[in-house]
Amino acid sequence: MVSDDGATAVGDLEAVELRWVRLPLRRPLRSSHGTEHVREVVLVRALGSDGAEGWGECSALSRPTYTHEHTAGAFAVLRDELVPAALAGTEAPRTHPMASAAMECARVDLYLRRSGRSLAEALGGTRTALPWTAVLGRADRLGDLLEAVGEAVEAGAAMVKLKVEPGWDSSPLSAVRHALPDLALAADANGAYGEDPSRLVLLDDLGLAYLEQPLPADEVRASATAAAELRTPVALDEGAPGGWPGPAPAPPPPSSGTPAASSAGCSRRGWGGRRRWPWPPPTPSPCRPTWARRTATSTTT
Repeated sequence: MVSDDGATAVGDLEAVELRWVRLPLRRPLRSSHGTEHVREVVLVRALGSDGAEGWGECSALSRPTYTHEHTAGAFAVLRDELVPAALAGTEAPRTHPMASAAMECARVDLYLRRSGRSLAEALGGTRTALPWTAVLGRADRLGDLLEAVGEAVEAGAAMVKLKVEPGWDSSPLSAVRHALPDLALAADANGAYGEDPSRLVLLDDLGLAYLEQPLPADEVRASATAAAELRTPVALDEGAPGGWPGPAPAPPPPSSGTPAASSAGCSRRGWGGRRRWPWPPPTPSPCRPTWARRTATSTTT
């Protein structure tokens, strides 16, 4: 974050607290890489010397499935590497993007709360609400899926994204498309079609907004080929290789017709489009005690 005079404005960082929380899901999320009944999340709380605080969240799943990062590993990297570096004002390893993003977001939030601004205001945004996407996993029956889709649309979802895999793809997508022909619909395969990419043509006539990660994340050339052969836009998810670039300009706010929750880089031809906004290296601050708490909650989402 850069202040009006061009200086990096991070402020004093007094301490950092890590919380490992467990959130039981109302409905299990079933995808090609497993079923999640409980969402495990690492939260980062950045505390300033003036009493202000900021929060960040690590998006890694509990197991290293489609990416090498996972909850336990992220907690360890934050505790042993990223938090000490932030407190000491030194450059931290950027080998774990999700864990790094949690630390950076906590510092961004701390700075913005100090200045009394929201992130939208800092980026020049004017809207107070954005369209959002509901993500639904595999269901036992098509009727259950259609009920869940109806609930999401009634709750205000602008788009619905279904988790798909061979054997659970064209039928559920066709059922949703038939029931709600005007719904913005997308599919996320989590790399499940590496063994049989020819099945992807079965999804090409359903009017999907995009097809996310149909092939394994490391098969970039194959993904590019699929993007060139399919009419449906192909997106790569956060598991795709690409390194961790230096500071880049913040992306512009999405257009009014684009659901904000679709964060993957979409491309009809090729696989580009991902942009990250890493926090600039922090200014030095006194190294103060860091503590980490592993807590369990019963909050239901």
